[in-house]
Amino acid sequence: MIFFSGFTVILYSQELQPVRPKNFIPFKYTYSVQQLYKDFSKTIIKKARMDSISIREIIDRGAYKPDYSKLDLHHLPEWFKDAKFGIFFDWGLWSVAGYGQKGYHGNYYPDTYLGYMYEKDGKKMEYHQRYWGNDFDRDDFIPLFTASEFNADSLARLCYESGARYVVPFAKHMDGYCIWNNSFTHRNSLKMPPHRDLLKEMYDSFRKYDIKCGFYYCLYEFEYPIIHNSQIILRNAEAANSPEINMSGYTTFDSNFHNRNVSGKIPVNDYLSQYMVPSLKEVIDVYNPDIMWYDAEWYNTTANNLTNLTTAYFFNKADGNKEVAVNDRLGIDSREKHGDFYTSEYNVIVENLDKYWEENRPMGHSYGYNWQDSDSSLMTAEELIEMLVRIVARNGNLLLMICPDATGRLPDFQVTRLNEMGEWLKLNGEAIYGTRATSLPSEPSNTGDNVWYTQSKDGKYTYAIFFKWPSSGFMMLKNARPKWASPMYLIGHDNPLIWYENGGSEKFIYLELPTGMTEKNCKGKYAWVIKYENW
Repeated sequence: MIFFSGFTVILYSQELQPVRPKNFIPFKYTYSVQQLYKDFSKTIIKKARMDSISIREIIDRGAYKPDYSKLDLHHLPEWFKDAKFGIFFDWGLWSVAGYGQKGYHGNYYPDTYLGYMYEKDGKKMEYHQRYWGNDFDRDDFIPLFTASEFNADSLARLCYESGARYVVPFAKHMDGYCIWNNSFTHRNSLKMPPHRDLLKEMYDSFRKYDIKCGFYYCLYEFEYPIIHNSQIILRNAEAANSPEINMSGYTTFDSNFHNRNVSGKIPVNDYLSQYMVPSLKEVIDVYNPDIMWYDAEWYNTTANNLTNLTTAYFFNKADGNKEVAVNDRLGIDSREKHGDFYTSEYNVIVENLDKYWEENRPMGHSYGYNWQDSDSSLMTAEELIEMLVRIVARNGNLLLMICPDATGRLPDFQVTRLNEMGEWLKLNGEAIYGTRATSLPSEPSNTGDNVWYTQSKDGKYTYAIFFKWPSSGFMMLKNARPKWASPMYLIGHDNPLIWYENGGSEKFIYLELPTGMTEKNCKGKYAWVIKYENW
């Protein structure tokens, strides 16, 4: 057993498979959904109505209105452009099961397990029946989400040492469980196990290290209890495409079944205006996030999702106080068109874009903790660093996902990779942080691999980053344009390099690396950086 930045690391090649506890007791929340309706719905609906008035007042006084013509006037903060590297903290009830089925781009999505554990006919999928039991329902995972090994200060220290400049925790996924003290639901980590405000713990710790705080929020849920004709019905995610209750996407409330799946959710008349919008207002007011990271927007437009309203409120509340950012997942009409930055998943965006973008992906192929992951199934630290360089050179940020288990423990093979990335950035961060893309992000070189370029924000310096050390001991850079007679340096070494410009028909820069130096005795590893002043 060893320690990295406060995380206890148990060394083994693969995780242990989570299975049904021998002493399993079905979870039963203090209040049934019917009791929540009787005792809390009126109060919550009234509170939501008052919040709606407050939201409108802020928007009416502010510069940002709930339409694209005004929202698009918002500028992406400089700190986001400078940050380049963030951590996506994928953690929730699904981390208990730690199992994913293949989905988008052939990858695995354990963080949607609590939805697809049920087949369309309501039966449990085969994997769940085999390892958890047919009588084990969604909410039986709640008491097993213990967070017993989770320490927010250790997480913040790990992220800081990795070189990440912002962190986006999963605050609510489609199962509806909130990791903050959401006063519009009992389905949160204060009212239910582990009885801790996990989001506050994280934000308090991140801010000690000057790490910006993101807020990941799924706009829709697998089901939500709705009041209709004084009765409770279940609104499914697909109902988002139906502007009115016409029973398409709605199901009859089954007390025995749904009190095991939607416990803690307080019934309302309208999910968006009486639950989602006031919940987000409360987060903005109380927790003050720096990034609003929407997801599951694909069921409806921005206007119908009401994210135009929450985004306008977010911008106006921050205006004059601090710089904030919103991603492009506001609605089906917003991807790569609106929002402050575009979001790519598994290298969907590969071009050098004028618009800032962010690649989000895990180290391997699993969105969420997957007990089947192992050291060999993840990208190496070298591959992760190369990916970061390629993304930054193409005008993007990397939001790298890490996935702890239900106790909050990160597998060792994730921690060691973060530490290696941090070591590389400590030496070479000048070529990453605060840089901007060049007109040509990469070019072939004599190393047999591409050289990648970034430049300082003021355009004074260029950084040429290469992944293969040339056996010849020299580099040839076709598109480099260093200032004549100015020094070129290999970052981490004080002595300037010998270089000259070939004056033939095909110009290139020829430079010699230090005599006798190889990738084995050079400072740093995996990738090296040449710095020069531009002409």
